[in-house]
Amino acid sequence: MLFYFLSLFLMSSESYLNFSNYPAGLYLPEGVFKFLSGPLIFSKETIFYLSLAWKMSAFFCAIDFLFNFFSKVYFLILFLFFSVSYNYGWQTHSTMPIVLVSFVLAFEKKNIVFLIKFIFCSVFFSAGLSKLRNSGIQWVLSESFQNMLIRSEIYYHDTFVFTRGLNLNRILLKNEIVAKAAAAAGFCLEICTPAALFSKKLSGFIVVSLFLMQILVYFTIFVNFKYYILLYIFWIDWIGLFNFFRKHSQ
Repeated sequence: MLFYFLSLFLMSSESYLNFSNYPAGLYLPEGVFKFLSGPLIFSKETIFYLSLAWKMSAFFCAIDFLFNFFSKVYFLILFLFFSVSYNYGWQTHSTMPIVLVSFVLAFEKKNIVFLIKFIFCSVFFSAGLSKLRNSGIQWVLSESFQNMLIRSEIYYHDTFVFTRGLNLNRILLKNEIVAKAAAAAGFCLEICTPAALFSKKLSGFIVVSLFLMQILVYFTIFVNFKYYILLYIFWIDWIGLFNFFRKHSQ
């Protein structure tokens, strides 16, 4: 239930809910949308009511009211919003995992936590595999990571005022060895992520390391992975945590 409460808090005001305002010239159909005769256009009123229905479904799922029904409504509307927004250039690499998780919660009855953890590991492993396939070891040895730091400095020049003000990205740019070490550490961590599925001892280290890595990414490359909070919560042993606090509160 925490997943739906947090998603309502984190995602209810994002711009993918307003794709009716996007210029038609930005429309570039992907996937099944290529078979449509034109852009899938919704009026602002339709977007408003769909957004309202999504928020209501998230709330009802959070309080476990008619969960089997509203979890499916939640997934279908979220899938629609993300899919259509993707055709307008909205990058969903940090949001599509949430759609996949909502699909599991809506339609799967067994092995829910394992499947969600599998999605989590697949996302990071795919990122590492993509680096390996496209750049190989040159991702570490070349200036690919430094170039990404420079690109982000230019691309986000008028946003992330606080994080950019810390100049952590420039510290990495000035220290080539540190930058390459960070690139190597991130790459190795992504490739090793699937090990978290099979080892409890490794899972704690890997998941916490990924969390810290994404914080570092936020302060250097300025990519916000706040939605991943919705994935990390499935790695927490809530029963063990509850028993720990109950034991120490007595």
